[in-house]
Amino acid sequence: MRGQNYDSSKAQNGPVRSLSEIKSKSVVIIPCRNEEKTIRALIDDVLTYLPAVMVVDNGSSDSTAALAQSAGAMIIRDPDPAGKGQALRLGLEHACRQGYAYALTMDGDGQHRASDIPKFLALLAEGDVDLIIGDRFGQSAKMPWLRRQVNHCMTRLLSHLVCQSLPDSQCGFRCISLAAFQSLSLHTRFFEFESELLVRAAQGGWRIRSVPIEVVYRSEKSRIAPLQDTLRWLRWLLREIILLQDLTTNRGATHIDHVLPAGTFGGKSMKRICIAVMGGTVLLIGIAMILLPGPAILVVPAGLAILATEFVWARNCLGKVQNYANKIRPSRKPPMDKD
Repeated sequence: MRGQNYDSSKAQNGPVRSLSEIKSKSVVIIPCRNEEKTIRALIDDVLTYLPAVMVVDNGSSDSTAALAQSAGAMIIRDPDPAGKGQALRLGLEHACRQGYAYALTMDGDGQHRASDIPKFLALLAEGDVDLIIGDRFGQSAKMPWLRRQVNHCMTRLLSHLVCQSLPDSQCGFRCISLAAFQSLSLHTRFFEFESELLVRAAQGGWRIRSVPIEVVYRSEKSRIAPLQDTLRWLRWLLREIILLQDLTTNRGATHIDHVLPAGTFGGKSMKRICIAVMGGTVLLIGIAMILLPGPAILVVPAGLAILATEFVWARNCLGKVQNYANKIRPSRKPPMDKD
């Protein structure tokens, strides 16, 4: 998707819309693959708060689509099923074409509670917001330990990348301004799509807020492929670090000071990002040792090779960005007194 410029300062500010108007211009988008056990109950709950639900069927082999349609949802079928990111993009683009102003995204496995929707709507009514992200860490004790650690790690990485604090970067329960969404250029198709959207939003100056939500963790297996999706996410992260170099080269000092605030690439920040990338790789090794069959000794060398490669790659990319940024930023040295 190729975006157009979006200026959040010209977007609507203040409580200028009533809740009824917001509801009429909002749609809930639920990407699904084989969620027949939960989808009907979820749609029934959502329809008590909002009148429009869109289910994106991402290649289900069960009766997910039929149950969703009978419950009153619009059905969008992905002609070339890939990952969650592609399903979300299809849903968001369709919502734009249908003339909706806001889209709430929820998971189809019943993890997100429809009873939290009014919290998102209340923030929309206040104005001054382009993206609202659900924050699960108020109930982090309910989250499985491994998932909690992974989410904390990813959230800290993205917070460093965009130079602002993000409470829960991996939550899929979100509310997105579709006018702002159309300004984005997004390319990923899997679980890293939500991280890419968040980074592009922060770089574009979107007004981002969060709201505490309740989540339900059941015994069913996560849709995330631990090794494949973690590796995809780390690869995407490294590409983002390289992209920072392109931004500094092509956009000039003014844009750098917006996307990369002064001091972002100081020695401590660069070390923290490199350590964070290394930590993500170590986490990948740990997940592999826990979940993969076979002797761990076969996993460790591969993990260490990835670790070394990513460290050198990240340090080299960040070093180039730092050098260029230092060259084009105005000197902060005080002027010398003239005799």
